[in-house]
Amino acid sequence: METINYIDSFKDALMAEGKNRNVLILRRLDEPFRRFDGKRASYELEYRWLSCNCQHSKDEAFVCVLGNEFTYWQKKEIKAVLSGKSTLFDFFQLF
Repeated sequence: METINYIDSFKDALMAEGKNRNVLILRRLDEPFRRFDGKRASYELEYRWLSCNCQHSKDEAFVCVLGNEFTYWQKKEIKAVLSGKSTLFDFFQLF
């Protein structure tokens, strides 16, 4: 299944993509977040699992949320995504 671009629906996001019943949303934080390992992260990745499939950019499947979780990243850890060399689903391994 193809990756759906939802960036127009998330004004605060750098990237927002859906695939099958999953959505990934990357945001830059206003202030760094201190992770459990003590490092400061400036980027937040939200993972949502959905009750319906993502089909096109206007379908609003991303609101059919069964659950979500957040991870925090440093710029140097996600350079490939920020530079456009990788999509969210190609870079981040969900399973």
